[in-house]
Amino acid sequence: MNSKAKCFLYGGFIALGLSLAIIFLTYHLSPNIFFAIPCTRPSTYHTDTGWVLTLYAAGPYWLGSEWWHAQGIDPETLSADKIQLMQAGEVVPFLWLAEESGLLFLGKVAETRYGPRGSYTLTLDIPASMNGMPFDNRVSGQIVPSATFSDLSISDIQQTTLVTSWLERDEVYRSTAPMDRPWFWTTIHAPGEFVLTVPLTAAVSSPVSLTLRMWGQSSMPQNPDHHIRVWWDDRLIDEHWWDGSEVEMWTVRVTEAQSDVHTLRLESPGSTEIPVEVTWLDAVGVTWQRTLPLPETGWATWQADGSARACWSVSETDQHEKNETEKVRVLWEIDDNIYDGGSYTLNAGQTCIPQIGIAANQTGTPQGWIGVPRQAPPPDESRPRELVDIVQLETAQYLIIAPRVFHEALSPLLAMHESEGLTTALVTPEQVYDTFGIRGERAIREWRAIQNIVNTLHTRGRLRYLLLVGDASANQFNSQFSGIPTAWVRTSYVGDTPSDYALVLDEEGEPLIAVGRFPANSIAEVRAMVDKTLAWKPATRLAYLVDDEPEFAGLVDLLSEIIPGELQLAAAKGDTRDGVLRWLQAGPGTLVYSGHGSLLLLGDEKILTAQDAGNWNGPTVVVAWTCLCAMFTHPQYIGIAEAWLRNPRGTVAFVGPTAETTTTEQRAMALAFQHTLLEGATLGDALLSGWRAAQSQDVKGSFLLLGDPALRPFPRDDL
Repeated sequence: MNSKAKCFLYGGFIALGLSLAIIFLTYHLSPNIFFAIPCTRPSTYHTDTGWVLTLYAAGPYWLGSEWWHAQGIDPETLSADKIQLMQAGEVVPFLWLAEESGLLFLGKVAETRYGPRGSYTLTLDIPASMNGMPFDNRVSGQIVPSATFSDLSISDIQQTTLVTSWLERDEVYRSTAPMDRPWFWTTIHAPGEFVLTVPLTAAVSSPVSLTLRMWGQSSMPQNPDHHIRVWWDDRLIDEHWWDGSEVEMWTVRVTEAQSDVHTLRLESPGSTEIPVEVTWLDAVGVTWQRTLPLPETGWATWQADGSARACWSVSETDQHEKNETEKVRVLWEIDDNIYDGGSYTLNAGQTCIPQIGIAANQTGTPQGWIGVPRQAPPPDESRPRELVDIVQLETAQYLIIAPRVFHEALSPLLAMHESEGLTTALVTPEQVYDTFGIRGERAIREWRAIQNIVNTLHTRGRLRYLLLVGDASANQFNSQFSGIPTAWVRTSYVGDTPSDYALVLDEEGEPLIAVGRFPANSIAEVRAMVDKTLAWKPATRLAYLVDDEPEFAGLVDLLSEIIPGELQLAAAKGDTRDGVLRWLQAGPGTLVYSGHGSLLLLGDEKILTAQDAGNWNGPTVVVAWTCLCAMFTHPQYIGIAEAWLRNPRGTVAFVGPTAETTTTEQRAMALAFQHTLLEGATLGDALLSGWRAAQSQDVKGSFLLLGDPALRPFPRDDL
């Protein structure tokens, strides 16, 4: 790659969820018989009431009387046939325990970019034919006698189980990593090491299996690139080599592990022939045999080994703490089917329960869950379900998606665009997720729901502009993010990068409408962006700022032939920074830049930086043909475009990239964008024209608008 044409990198690189459609069958347990009951599965079903429940981990969940009362519902008026629980368009089985006025279900999650998530919709007063089919025998089904077990039976009773625990921390974000979730625990530079403590709770036997997941970042012509030594309690148990910038996953067996706490040391000795060796630790999976866990708090789980009974040794202390009359419930999960295992009292001594058999058509290992129903946690998030009338949105030409807390601050902007002749609409992100969410992404703050509303309203209505009001983050769920998600595309030089462009694509991958974003985190920031937008009037003032390489100057020459500027400043001159700040302070206008760029600055000479936010009155439109400066999702830094937009003074809109591309790749898009501006078009329409003309997917995916897409930089002759 030509270094002259490649943008300057500042420091390090800047950094679908695929949800599963889980199908449940319901059933009822008698002392000796399991009933497997099929559920009705409507493909789509919506009511005007209900809740969205979000889970962060798999396992039992409980909606008790306190939860129902908090929703304004008297649980004593409910019954199983009045409740429907669904996930991804599929009916989910549940237990309605009338004596405790509570609902118990076994939640499922799927891995997403931001960690495991599961989303459910709960509705009431539904037709009997659409009910959630709780665990009863109202529909006859296959009968599986409890005495029927697979040929894998190894003993009459089971007292231990195989468990796996993943040790993992998301401490460092590396967008270039070849994985959907590019977060890592730590890096190991050769020579170097990383030491961690591994607890083996209630371990009863060896061996222990360690599954290591690491990314070898460095890649050199020499082979291999990476060498890791694995030490267990100061004993070398494995040496592993691999080549290239690849995610490597391998398993090591430890033959002796008698204690409960161990030390794992991962060493990169620097023994390869490459000059720089960098390896990242993602996670360590630990698998060992332990005694069957008691549900000391919440619920416990185990894997059935084919034995007829599972048995626990219950001390008098355990029995006393559980209360003599406190009964535990057992749930079984196998091949995505759920079975009610009945209720039991944990008596002092040995308590045994019958285990579910494996039917001829089942291939998985039964997993048991045991616990007191009301000690299962409530869902991690619960909120009222919000639906919107699609027909009412079909007339909208200008749509804003914003959290409800921002709506009042946005009302002047809507009024302005209405006065300009645009029909407007304002919806919450929850309305988009709940109405336009698809399959497993429903209601989990998923960008595909935004893409779906764009496609629907463009096809059925008159939608031209979309404004997203809210920030996004590469770590949005872990940071309790409540803004508006963006899409992510894979680019050549920085890997994953945020892309609002991908939000407005049709099924063929072509952009449909113009989109902009206010990257705001507070009402004050929204007001600042709205006030600057209201204050903006189309202006003829235009200045060019160019970095000190021929490729950059060549692009500016082409752009100035389309729209001549009143001023052109070059980075090579010593007073360039002072000159551009004077021009910005003099009044509203448009600044076009071509040159090196990064997350925090324009020009390797630091012509302008993120700290310049508020250094001029403006408002100013900034168009930057550079790299990285419009990155708005970095989990640790606020980029230059984001900082300028959030300040009450200065920049009203910023067109720029979130990734790294060359000036040659940018040229076709830049010229089309400039020609469209000459016609007096809005920034959004000019960007849309540029996207359609761009010949590089990296350029299309990474260039975006922070600002109002209906803002018009230059006067239009017919206005």
